[in-house]
Amino acid sequence: MVLLKFSNFYKRVMLCGLGIFLAGCEEDVTDKIKIDGKSQLVVTSFISPQDTVLTVQVQKTRPVVGITQNPNQGKIINATVALSNGTQTVPLLYESQREIYRVKASALLIAAGKTYTLTVSTPDGLSAKGICTVPLTDGVAITDMVYTQSQFTPDWAPNDPQTQHHFSYKFQDAPGRDNYYHILASYDYANPNLPDKMERQPLYFTSNDVFIADERKDGLVLTTPTATTYTRQNDNQLQPKKPARSAGRYRP
Repeated sequence: MVLLKFSNFYKRVMLCGLGIFLAGCEEDVTDKIKIDGKSQLVVTSFISPQDTVLTVQVQKTRPVVGITQNPNQGKIINATVALSNGTQTVPLLYESQREIYRVKASALLIAAGKTYTLTVSTPDGLSAKGICTVPLTDGVAITDMVYTQSQFTPDWAPNDPQTQHHFSYKFQDAPGRDNYYHILASYDYANPNLPDKMERQPLYFTSNDVFIADERKDGLVLTTPTATTYTRQNDNQLQPKKPARSAGRYRP
């Protein structure tokens, strides 16, 4: 009996609470919300001493209500984009195929420890400026690579057993400063159709956490997520190389 009474009381409380909630939902919104639909620049760029090409993506925001626009209206193909190291300034020209502004890295040396300024302006008066100091890589070193493999047979190909290859690596964080890392990895393999040429393919990580910070891990050994690829058992098996071949790219 006690349990039954408690249950009925609980239902009443829930119904009462639901009624209050629904009553609150019936109130009309009278305040007008002003949304600033003015376009703003959206500029994306990463620079690294390892780059062979410096690239910048320039777009502008689009209103999400009131006006129907197609994605092409967010593109900016006539911006003035320049990158400077304080003494030298180089322009980046638009490449329509990749929809980016680019220049060869040989035009402006990107070096660790130096500061660079990116400026963007458009004919309609929009402008943006960013400053970046490329972090020093002193004290950053890959210390170990972990490689494991497992066998499995896909349900859709019961006569085609495959090997699953798992890679991850560990690296020493440079102590005494805030560091941020962008983790990349690739592998080389022999193409049977081109026996004298090695092919290179990226490794895809099973986690989206490819950006690692050393917050509360200053000076420790950090571990990357696991990257995975597959081969058929009849193919040439991947052979793990020295850890340096799976190097993470240090990003500002």
